[in-house]
Amino acid sequence: MAIALPVLMATVTKDGYSTQLLVILAYAVIQFIDNNIPVPRIVSSKVQINALVSIVVVLLGNALWGVAGMFLSIPFIAVLKIIFDRIDDLKPRAKY
Repeated sequence: MAIALPVLMATVTKDGYSTQLLVILAYAVIQFIDNNIPVPRIVSSKVQINALVSIVVVLLGNALWGVAGMFLSIPFIAVLKIIFDRIDDLKPRAKY
């Protein structure tokens, strides 16, 4: 949805399809970099979960429940981490 307005503006202001393709390519590259590098690191630093674990959990959330699972996977793991931190037998599992 966010890409619709820039593509529409490129369609109105430029002739041909090359500008629209460049806009779509730029959005794809920016989204890929943003979603795979800074976001997991920032989220993992605030929730104190390993960045690799947060990426894997988001991918598993997507596989299980789709887009909603992606959004809910980090809070779910954060709740599990809090529970694991408070139960003595489960504290070794909270290190991840």
